[in-house]
Amino acid sequence: MEIKNEALYKIWSDRYCKNNETLDENLRRVAKYCSKSLKEEDLFYNIMKSGLFLPAGRVMSNSGVGKKLTLNNCFTLNFVEDDMEAIFDKVKDGALVHKAGGGTGYEFSKIRPNGTPTSNDAIASGVVSFMNVFDTETATINQGSRRGANMAVLSVYHPDIIEFINAKSYDEGKLVHFNLSVMVDDDFMKAVENDEEIFLHYPVYDEKGFLIKDESKWKIKKPISAKKLYDMIIRKAYDNGEPGILYYDNMNKDNNLWYMENIVNTNP
Repeated sequence: MEIKNEALYKIWSDRYCKNNETLDENLRRVAKYCSKSLKEEDLFYNIMKSGLFLPAGRVMSNSGVGKKLTLNNCFTLNFVEDDMEAIFDKVKDGALVHKAGGGTGYEFSKIRPNGTPTSNDAIASGVVSFMNVFDTETATINQGSRRGANMAVLSVYHPDIIEFINAKSYDEGKLVHFNLSVMVDDDFMKAVENDEEIFLHYPVYDEKGFLIKDESKWKIKKPISAKKLYDMIIRKAYDNGEPGILYYDNMNKDNNLWYMENIVNTNP
């Protein structure tokens, strides 16, 4: 098996090649590590060499290198709670995943909005400011020649959503280790179609990850045109490639584990 395309060869040599091995040696290393017998090893090696199947990137990179590295590409670490200790515990969790060679996904909608008071007589700096802390951690941890990747998800109803949408639009050096996605639901899309107002509000989710629709439970409530907000998302995606969009109702409707979890974010 040979890689003839120069760009593909560079990707392989930068991310998966270990100790100047050849591609065949890379395939043999993976086959040996993932097999229980010589027969299995030869079968797996031949399948990969023929191009019928290749494992995901972390398997190709981390198999058999003698270190405590993950063979899973990415993980979801779910909600980042609105608590300083919990936030930095999540930063630590992310650092450990990145150290092992994985990527991480976070949901930031539980962090209180920028400019709101905190319990210790301070003013909250908001979602994006804490995302910068996570990004700095990712920039610091280098696994092989590869740095970690993150997915940041924020609900379209969170009061910091406009700052989130614009977070990477004007500074190419900002949040470079993050993909951004806005979580929308059917109610928001209907409001866009009907050119109606919605309310940005906080809190957004309850403890089980259900959207809080009961206005009496909101501490913050700000009206905004759904269509203008959606147009902003689309414009920034066109200009910058981000943010993406996740569909809350569709993901949870099609979730095989609907009876025990609500999906609120994804991995990178």
